[in-house]
Amino acid sequence: MNILKKTILTIILTFIIHTVFSQTTIFMEKENGVYQIPCKVNGIPMKFIFDTGASDVTISLTEAQFLIKQNLLSENDIIGKEKYQIANGDIEVGTKIILKEISIRGLVLHNIEASVIHSQQAPLLLGQNVISKLGKLELEGNRLTIYPLKKNNYDEFIGINLTKNFSEFNDELSPYLSLKDGKEDVELTPIPFEALNIIEHKLKEYQFDKKVIVFSTNEKVQIVLLFKETKDGGKEILKNLIDEFTQIYSIPNFKDNRSAEWKFEDYELNVSLDTSNNITVAYLKSVPNVYPEKKNSRYSDLDLTERRQLFVDGLNEIYKDGNPPNYKVIYRFSKSEFQIIIERNMEEGYPKNFSNYNKNELEEIENYEKDHLETFARIFFNPNENEFLIDNEYETVKIFGEYYYKGASVRKAQIEFKVDDFYKLQYPYTESEFHNIIQ
Repeated sequence: MNILKKTILTIILTFIIHTVFSQTTIFMEKENGVYQIPCKVNGIPMKFIFDTGASDVTISLTEAQFLIKQNLLSENDIIGKEKYQIANGDIEVGTKIILKEISIRGLVLHNIEASVIHSQQAPLLLGQNVISKLGKLELEGNRLTIYPLKKNNYDEFIGINLTKNFSEFNDELSPYLSLKDGKEDVELTPIPFEALNIIEHKLKEYQFDKKVIVFSTNEKVQIVLLFKETKDGGKEILKNLIDEFTQIYSIPNFKDNRSAEWKFEDYELNVSLDTSNNITVAYLKSVPNVYPEKKNSRYSDLDLTERRQLFVDGLNEIYKDGNPPNYKVIYRFSKSEFQIIIERNMEEGYPKNFSNYNKNELEEIENYEKDHLETFARIFFNPNENEFLIDNEYETVKIFGEYYYKGASVRKAQIEFKVDDFYKLQYPYTESEFHNIIQ
């Protein structure tokens, strides 16, 4: 199977798994009888009262003064002064401002109007001007689940009509749908834009190196995939793409410094920058049937063991051919533990015999191995994408490392953390914040 087909299969399987957990879950803290939701305002962590009755975001004079001292709020952000009637009926004077960014577990809103109440003790309220933009909300106890807003017409992407079948793009290419890949039928066929007579599209200015539409055997569009190699400027291109898609599809369900994802009922969109500075845009209109019939049953209808097995099977399928060189990663579960086993063959240059190493040198190697496991965990997990830990009732995550040094015995390392501690982190978290939950 060539690289392009492996890429397509990986995208599909990743979307299948993420679709099961496409909502965002936030665990709020109850203080003085009210729920508070952790946010970041212009990068500063704050806790807001989740107030569906408030029209706007409000902060106190204390928070405003702190933002000013940190150069995160300036005169240019002030709109003017207004008077407000607070809950007890009193009239308070406030200042209308613009907050450049409010981040809630990876959901990022820009240029939000807010009110500064001229009181040091005024409560921080998260009002409807933010709540209404997040999506459909479901509150159960302290667990707030956000389902993405359905935006835009899923039958169109970057100006391409996705309702057209294969032959409607170019009927001379229909025989390609009967191609064989070895002994297996080709369930998905990628065709370049040029072969489909697609010359104009809304991302043409980015000059993508590869542009394909992936069709199923029923001639329906499944995926639109664009790829660009960038030596320099990859981050700037990524930012521009994210800004452009945000204007069309609203805020992403997830965003970090290398990717953004939008998830809807009928389609999903991912924009990413890999470590080689390559940009990928993947639009999935519908999820193909690549799992056995049993696994296509409703996720909620499966019992706990079946749900756990479905997820680890999907992960092992994705990564069985896609591990980095010298790596093998295995996913499994045991009762209430989610487990990851990493086997790594250490390349040349590492010690081959540890018998002559003193205690400090051995501790240094042990710390390196545990740091490697923590780095893997930080990349693999984030609270915005791993609701499966809660849904599958896992209590603990354990990651085992087996390091094979040539000429020496295998060395083993292990880290673990409690799921409850993990969900108390506010994404994006720092290395030290993640390290603190490691037991």
